[in-house]
Amino acid sequence: MEVKQKAALIYNAIEDKKGSRISVLDISGISVMADYFVIASGSNTNQVQAMADSEDEINREVEAEQNV
Repeated sequence: MEVKQKAALIYNAIEDKKGSRISVLDISGISVMADYFVIASGSNTNQVQAMADSEDEINREVEAEQNV
């Protein structure tokens, strides 16, 4: 899976959790640590935790997919 596709999956997962003001920044030209930076807002702690959990789940799934 390409990094851009992973960023899109994370965007959609945050959107599904009703995240707001979602921005995906392409930082590949200025950073060696990451290609994209995803920023979003949530209305309460539980919602923000759910968004973070969704992102973690996507990362685990992608990593498992790459190890197969």
